[in-house]
Parts: sequence; structure tokens; C-alpha cells
Amino acid sequence: MTYARADEDRVSSYCSALKNCSYHVWMDIHDIKAGQQLGPTPLEVLLESMHAARAEGERAEAVECAKAAAPYVHSKLAPMSAPAPVEYEADYTVLSDAGADTSPPQCW
Repeated sequence: MTYARADEDRVSSYCSALKNCSYHVWMDIHDIKAGQQLGPTPLEVLLESMHAARAEGERAEAVECAKAAAPYVHSKLAPMSAPAPVEYEADYTVLSDAGADTSPPQCW
């Protein structure tokens, strides 16, 4: 669990309660700094494995590592093509509120 230091006592009691229910809980009690590296990230391990497999000629293994690494790569960082220019303008005049339910949603 991560928490503000001011909440340490309360969080400690939550951790104890969860451990008593057989949950495995990790609590930062060693003043880990924000953003501090605790070891290689899953992405770093997968990319290192991919490059090693590729260097050894194990293409199928390299491809599997690349597939496993894909969810860890932020989509906005992935290469992409520029979108094609838009040559069509939508006719928004056909839209109206006629028949639409404009009442606020009901809560439970």
C-alpha cells in the first residue's frame, strides 16, 4: 500500500486486518521516494528479453516478447501516420432534441 506519511497508523491497521484475512499486503515503511526505481520495470525486462532473443536468432521468441510488451507501451508513444485530410463536412442541422429524454437520470 502507498499512503501519505500522516496516515501511517491508520494504514498500518488496514494492512494488519488484511493480513489477518490471509491477503498478502506490502506496505512502504522505508521512505521510498516518489518515482524511485525499485528494479527493472516489466517493460524493461520484456524488451531486454526481446533483444536477446533476436540477437540469438530466436525470432519466434522475440515476437512473443514484443507481444507481451505491447500493453506496457503507451499508445500515444506508438508511431502513427498523420490522418488523411477531411473532405466531408457533416450536416449538423438535422440534429435536434425532439423526442430526446432531457430529464436528469434517476439514482438508486
